[in-house]
Amino acid sequence: MEYLYIFALVFVIGQVESGKINLPQKEFYKSNDAEDLFMEFVEKYNKNYNEEEYARRFQIFKENLEKINDLNSKSNLTVYGINHLTDLKYEEVANTYTGMGSNIDYTSLEKYVPKGFAPASLDYRNNGWVTGVKDQKQCNTCYIFSAVGCIEGQHAKLHGTLVSLSEQQELDCQSGDGCQSGGYPDAAMNVLAQQGGCMSEDSYPYEEAKGQCRTDPSKIVVKVTGGSKLTVTSEDDLKDALANNGPLSIALIICPEFQHYSGGIYEFNCQGNDGHAVLLVGYDSADGQEYWILKNSWATIWGEEGYMRMKLGSSICNIGKYVALASVA
Repeated sequence: MEYLYIFALVFVIGQVESGKINLPQKEFYKSNDAEDLFMEFVEKYNKNYNEEEYARRFQIFKENLEKINDLNSKSNLTVYGINHLTDLKYEEVANTYTGMGSNIDYTSLEKYVPKGFAPASLDYRNNGWVTGVKDQKQCNTCYIFSAVGCIEGQHAKLHGTLVSLSEQQELDCQSGDGCQSGGYPDAAMNVLAQQGGCMSEDSYPYEEAKGQCRTDPSKIVVKVTGGSKLTVTSEDDLKDALANNGPLSIALIICPEFQHYSGGIYEFNCQGNDGHAVLLVGYDSADGQEYWILKNSWATIWGEEGYMRMKLGSSICNIGKYVALASVA
């Protein structure tokens, strides 16, 4: 692309009225401002490169700015922008910031039987069942963060107390190869059940690498009894499952558009084999468009303070094909 626009365009100004989509400001970037933008990016996100790496990352950054401009010019509901991943090729994101692998196993699932009740809108953050957004960093542990988020929600639902639990415990105590191997949320739940339950994040903090299993039975704060996969046949049934069970661990198919999400209702239907696990915490609607509320594990500097609103009604990105639920006591 010959040039990139840098002027800020208020495509749809965020509105405070209830039921409005409330989009952040949409920006377009000029190519002759790319170097200044990159220098700001490096400082803001504390990036450290040698001279050769700086040049390579700057080139990727410029290519991603073009991608962001193109996406913003085509989308009415979604805003894309610069975040901490803008110096990465999408393949790098898929290889180091996900964890569900390239062939998600949808088989051998327990069929979910709808209870027949789901409210018009739901947000478990308002119930106090969802901990703050976490950061898996460059480690393929999305499935652990999703699983632990589900366990946190189940414990809060059952006992009325919200405890931030350890992802590192599962990473250390599983049989896989740590950050390289990836896995499934239901399997992660069962690993923690075998350990007797979860320790707190404070007592077993995240280290972004697999170490020696250090489960201390005296410090277990949540007893996990297992995890299971559910077959959910429609988005209406997924609403029902969410409303009647609490936050759910789910898998999505992601793509480059997902990397650059900044706000609004994400409407791009990712296809392919790049699986990523997140926590489903609610649903709502704005301007007549229903959406899911997803908690990601890419820190609060991605998306809407770490969350995504995803279009509901078209089963985009394979949402609902993989659903896992933890059991706690």
